[in-house]
Amino acid sequence: MTSAGLAIPLAAALVASYLIGSVPWAYLIVRHVAHVDITEHGTGNVGAMNVRRSTGSWRWFAVAVLADGLKGLVPVLVTRGVVTGFSLAALTTPWGIAALSLVRAGQTAGVGSTVLVLAA
Repeated sequence: MTSAGLAIPLAAALVASYLIGSVPWAYLIVRHVAHVDITEHGTGNVGAMNVRRSTGSWRWFAVAVLADGLKGLVPVLVTRGVVTGFSLAALTTPWGIAALSLVRAGQTAGVGSTVLVLAA
């Protein structure tokens, strides 16, 4: 695909990445499970550890970590797929390994810049 042919799919992937990354999974999990506002409990932080404090459940903590990790991994892999084509081999590239390490560490900060770097 030419660079001109990539413009619209890449723009759509970047917008979708932004929207996926903006979903506050910890907030939604606590609101659904405990029917409380997570920002009013524990540290007030909308993060996985505060899900544990607010729900009292390590299972919901694990769900929050997984959801936050996936909201970092999925946009990276989708954008990578738009640029280079979709394949499982993309997971073995340095970018795929970096995305997987974000999930392993439970980190999603900087995902937007990672997607921009992938697009370049």
